[in-house]
Amino acid sequence: MKKILPFLLLLALFSGCSPEWKLGREFVKKQETVNVVLLPTDEVFREISNEKRLLDSIPDSVILDTYYNSLIDELVSLNCNVYLDQMGETLFDTTPGLILHVAQIVLEESVKEYELREDFSDGTYYQTENRNTVDFDYWFEVSLINDSDSSSVLYDTQSITDVSMSYFYQRFFTGQILFKEQIIPLTVDDIVRELSLLGKRHAQMVYDLMLNKYIEKHYPPGKEVKFLLHYNADKKYVEPVYQEDELFQVLDE
Repeated sequence: MKKILPFLLLLALFSGCSPEWKLGREFVKKQETVNVVLLPTDEVFREISNEKRLLDSIPDSVILDTYYNSLIDELVSLNCNVYLDQMGETLFDTTPGLILHVAQIVLEESVKEYELREDFSDGTYYQTENRNTVDFDYWFEVSLINDSDSSSVLYDTQSITDVSMSYFYQRFFTGQILFKEQIIPLTVDDIVRELSLLGKRHAQMVYDLMLNKYIEKHYPPGKEVKFLLHYNADKKYVEPVYQEDELFQVLDE
């Protein structure tokens, strides 16, 4: 994977009519349709190690339907044709396309310890608190259509937790430092909402994958792509990738 460059250097390259910038705008301006053959898994693996067991309250059908509907809707909004059958790859030869196999979905519910700290005049105070956490782990197998050597294994993980409103405070008369714990607990609705957000996130990452593949394919011969781009669907323009977690993690290619 190409480097995520420091902000100032990246900004200089981005604003200077670099090949990345020109090709990225070209890809978006052409409104090139991206064809996606979606091969979804119909299994959800759960790992639960806490007492609340929120995941037990959500059927697999809700988890899968919420995620896939969001994924497909966002892909369509990004000018993608989505096929739910591998035979779809025979329908196009010249337009860009990929096979997206959602290989595995793992949801992990656990209690994790988080540390809070705050500086006061007499030193730094620490407090730990336990929060219910759900990790969403996704593995994908992706290959470009008509390119058997392009197969990659990709990974993404996101987490949500109880919301902490806890804080330290100092008593006015005594100067004593105390800690007030306030936790807004994680709910089933929070988990379902995150599944929808993940579908949208992964659709955007798929589009960015095709965008950067286009740049790589059309880059001036003998030169190396210096940085990667992200398509901002809300603002309708391309921009640099500043954080590695905006992209899939490449496990194997």
